[in-house]
Amino acid sequence: MRVFISSTAYDLSDARDLVAESLHSAEHAAVHHENATFPNYTRVHSHDRCILAVATCDALACIVDRRYGGTYSGTLRANTPAIELPQRGGGTPCLSVQELSITWMEVLEARQLGIPVMTFARQKTLDELEIWKRNRHLKSLKMVHVPDDQRRLFDFLSWTTHQQRDNWIEKYTTLTELRERVLAWIRSVSATAPLPPSRIADLSDSSSLPAPLVSLVLFVEGQSDAHLARSILELAKLALRVDIVPFNGKAKMLGNIRSVAAVHGLSYDKMMFLFDADTEDETAAEAERMRAQTLLDDMGFADRAHALVAVPDTDAWRMALRMPAGRGRRRAEKEPLEQARLDVAMSASPSLAGFLTTLRECAGGHPVQYSDTDYENGLLLRAKLAASEHRRRGGSTVIEVTFDLASTEDINAALRLEEKGKGHVIEEDGRWRFRYTDKAPVLEDLYP
Repeated sequence: MRVFISSTAYDLSDARDLVAESLHSAEHAAVHHENATFPNYTRVHSHDRCILAVATCDALACIVDRRYGGTYSGTLRANTPAIELPQRGGGTPCLSVQELSITWMEVLEARQLGIPVMTFARQKTLDELEIWKRNRHLKSLKMVHVPDDQRRLFDFLSWTTHQQRDNWIEKYTTLTELRERVLAWIRSVSATAPLPPSRIADLSDSSSLPAPLVSLVLFVEGQSDAHLARSILELAKLALRVDIVPFNGKAKMLGNIRSVAAVHGLSYDKMMFLFDADTEDETAAEAERMRAQTLLDDMGFADRAHALVAVPDTDAWRMALRMPAGRGRRRAEKEPLEQARLDVAMSASPSLAGFLTTLRECAGGHPVQYSDTDYENGLLLRAKLAASEHRRRGGSTVIEVTFDLASTEDINAALRLEEKGKGHVIEEDGRWRFRYTDKAPVLEDLYP
């Protein structure tokens, strides 16, 4: 089963990781915003991406602690009717869709699609919910666990208990207890109800947005590699539904490749194993890759499973992509990877280019779609990277770079940039080039 893990973003990452790992161990797929299991929908608000991802799942586990979370700012469900809230002593005040949290919207979407839902709330929160129900008329009421500015969480929990179905709230005290309760619920759901027909097809019929077509499980060595792969997948915008499973090192992955492939081979359309070559010798790296690929081929997965190596390792990919590693990971998550940076990195790293090529083949060769703004930003970033590299090597403050335009889209983007005064297009004997002048700020500019 594909299980959507719905929760507030900033305070429950450890709970999501633990539940996701346990679901994977029980041969289920966990879908949450911190991995690449979200479909790569393009040109939609991030909140709408969450809403669309719910529709690709078979169950939704809502985890609640002490935060209500951010409110919905998307457009896909902007016309949702106001939610009526149960009240003591009569009266049914309403909340508009803009007042509903993203978690609440995810739960609402699952309920409307008929997807099984279970809410798991920390015991401290449930205890304060009872206090709030009896004393919410008191302006001086103060809670210990739930902050004052997060009290709308009580509205969500109270609303949940008044629904016609899936209105039970499971309590938990520790993360271990949460994990066990989620697994017990999933076992109950899978045993009592058959998996519903694919909602992906239904979604494609009811929406103009592309729906994922191929399911892929990607095995990597560790969490940092999972983050790297997710960044590349988010940029590639392929028609793939991807689950990323990190191992604890290369030896563990290759030592268990047969058993892992046997377990996941029937659950996914495609499988991919990505590991470090740990050598710059491309011949030796290819030999190790072929040994792993042969194991998969012998199991009958020749057309569905791929073994790939990063030469010499994924750290080299990060350097080529100019992505910070280690403590810089959080900063990298706030700086999305740009297409031009990926293009430059692929030209410098054949193994990275091979990884993306294989991903595209798994997606059935669906082309990547970019807007006019994407092409313009890509050209500007390419120019700025070239100027930055020249300046790093001792160049002057003002750098002029010129490079060829290889595609019609790039030529048109360059012409638009020229009209905006952001560069100059040169056309000689059918050869199109783009010239850009980059000026680094000096102290007088920074401190006028």
